[in-house]
Amino acid sequence: MNEARESELLSFEKAIQALEGVVEKMTREQLSLDEMIALYEEGIGYLHLCQKNLEGAETKIRMLNARIKQAEENEGENG
Repeated sequence: MNEARESELLSFEKAIQALEGVVEKMTREQLSLDEMIALYEEGIGYLHLCQKNLEGAETKIRMLNARIKQAEENEGENG
């Protein structure tokens, strides 16, 4: 998760790709317990970034919907 720690601005798409890469590596390779734990930790970091990005998108959508609703109400009052 070095890349994820270095960049909080990692896009959702890149974080998903990195998470998929971690999962693939964990399922396809013969790894030691320490390696599995390190990859699990890395994957959790990417998962948190994805969740953070989704929460941000949801907040933006709610704000936009509120603006649209307000504009429609104002238009109704003035129309």
